[in-house]
Amino acid sequence: MILNWKVCLPLIGIIAFLIPQVVGAIGVSPPVIEIPNLLRDSSQTKVISVSRGSEDQGEVTYTVRIRGEYAHYISGPEKVVIPAGKDLAQYSFEVNAKEAALGNYEVLIDFLRVPVGLDTGSVEEGDKAGAYVTVVTGATATVKFTVTDEQILEYKLVSFQVRDTETDKPLFIKYSIDNTGNVEWKPSKIELFFTDVLDDTKKSTLEILNKDIPIVKPGERKEMVTDLPHDLLEGAYIGQVKFYYKDELVGELSSQQFKVYPPGTLRQAGELVSLTTNKSEYKTGEKIKLEAVFKNTGEIPVKALLITEIYKGDELKDLLRGEEIIIDKGEETTLPQIIELVKSGEYTLSAHVEYGNRKTETKSVEILAKGSISLLSSVVILALVIVIIFAGVFIYKRAKRKKRDLQCPDINKKKDEV
Repeated sequence: MILNWKVCLPLIGIIAFLIPQVVGAIGVSPPVIEIPNLLRDSSQTKVISVSRGSEDQGEVTYTVRIRGEYAHYISGPEKVVIPAGKDLAQYSFEVNAKEAALGNYEVLIDFLRVPVGLDTGSVEEGDKAGAYVTVVTGATATVKFTVTDEQILEYKLVSFQVRDTETDKPLFIKYSIDNTGNVEWKPSKIELFFTDVLDDTKKSTLEILNKDIPIVKPGERKEMVTDLPHDLLEGAYIGQVKFYYKDELVGELSSQQFKVYPPGTLRQAGELVSLTTNKSEYKTGEKIKLEAVFKNTGEIPVKALLITEIYKGDELKDLLRGEEIIIDKGEETTLPQIIELVKSGEYTLSAHVEYGNRKTETKSVEILAKGSISLLSSVVILALVIVIIFAGVFIYKRAKRKKRDLQCPDINKKKDEV
């Protein structure tokens, strides 16, 4: 049996998509996202890790396609970008059940690596003149969710860690909670107990109050890092945490062994990895999203904040201080900042990160702000247009009258005399 090549080409493309490992698979994790109890009239945010295919080099962009009969219940960006030097990126999307009936739903999310110049909307490439094959590789994640009208309060206390510190620095606590229910939740109170591993009579107790505990949204796993003053002496300790909800003990966890050192023992170090804006040209008054990627390369968590200087030429126009956040050792975090420029021109955004009692090197990015027509300018232009219209009408009537006088001078003269 002889097969027509126009029939074979689409089949080859489908096979290549369904078996992506043959051509350097794009990875998605988890491949199946399940939300067993999505409360009606609510939404949940989920995250998929997308890893690059083995053949994809440098910065790579994947097109996202959400499909299925119930695709309108899911919203997310149309693209996901893995930067050069990184193996994966996080894709965040929202499942919204505000108009969904009770029941079970399934939606597919495709991550496609499309060759440059190929229109993904076209399915007629095989019918065009010339025989060529274009392979679109990709991977698909499946989202399954059940919409219910029953409120479910359910959670899991996942982990509790204490970082090494010094006697003159705060105690850095890290704990994580899974909200496996469909309503918001947080502990009412958290109690912390620390015991010297060599002498169990040496103990210390701390407490995290309700106002300092963030809310965990439905379906969210939240990792909280907080710093607390302490009175621990030098030595090795074990920590225990107790979680309370409405004055009832709901769970407890133990930490790994950690140490408290003399001042100056642990190295503080950090790196400003990159400084970028979402684009290079803006209209005046438009919001500029500046992002600094900071990595804690030291041996202890640090409090870090982004400092940005705005220059126009050599003149300093403004100084902005970001929000201070705690960054764990070895962690790489994006520090965002929103900037608005009211005057047009070329600007330099020069930024560094302050952490502990140190700061990183400075990085800069150039942007251009283009002026738009102001309200005053619009009013002036409108006034000029009105004047031009009236002048045109006046000139037209005068010319018409002059023409009439030339055509019938005697009659018009009598009319004027009367």
